[in-house]
Amino acid sequence: MAFLTQALPVRRPLRGPLARLALLLGWLVVAAPALVRAESDPAEVKAAFAYRFTLYTEWPTNQFAGPHSPIIIGVLGDVPLSEFLTKIVAGRLSQGRPVVVRRCGRVEELAGCQVVFLRQADRRRQLEILAMLRGKPVLTVCDADSFFGLGVAIKLFIRADDSVGFWVNRLVADQSGIKIGSRMLQCADKIVTTPPVLK
Repeated sequence: MAFLTQALPVRRPLRGPLARLALLLGWLVVAAPALVRAESDPAEVKAAFAYRFTLYTEWPTNQFAGPHSPIIIGVLGDVPLSEFLTKIVAGRLSQGRPVVVRRCGRVEELAGCQVVFLRQADRRRQLEILAMLRGKPVLTVCDADSFFGLGVAIKLFIRADDSVGFWVNRLVADQSGIKIGSRMLQCADKIVTTPPVLK
């Protein structure tokens, strides 16, 4: 599947921030062209990112019961995000698999998810959640600096121009046994290899 739609010819290649922005917009719009607009609710855009991440992440094959087992996105404590995600993934496949959204009220309900979106919580709760997920082949996503520093693989954030960008902690992803694709890494605003804070 082509990563970007056909680009118009240009006199010279874009470089730096403009190139990254063009790549990111193409990457996201291909994911959900009818749903992602400049005036979209931030939760809606984050949901589109969460779905798109499933297309460019590799999990160990033993993470699935069979070739058509679903990719499960668990959302902890964010009703609007889970509702937007449910709409976005309806009828869509990711890597040939259906995508299922699981809205979780308790940490234990995250078991069996391939992607987990974590929202703000007190530090003790954050550490409890990440201790349960640590070392498991789960792509963790958050939108809070405090969570990201404790060992989450991807942080979504709102840029100064109100667009959404993301950081990747490649070390955390590697330690989780998952592989983030190069196309996705090219769209990241920043890639770090920072060891998680464990306490």
